[in-house]
Amino acid sequence: MDLDDKKEKELEKVLKEIEEFISKEKIPKFKKIKGCTKCAYYEYCKI
Repeated sequence: MDLDDKKEKELEKVLKEIEEFISKEKIPKFKKIKGCTKCAYYEYCKI
């Protein structure tokens, strides 16, 4: 996989968002959305 300028900028943006998320004092509220029901991990899933 080649890392062109566009992909590199997108990666940098995502990494910045991750860093901002991790550095927050409070954990954001959990949003439960409808997800699949056939997965073996359904009861543990937070989707």
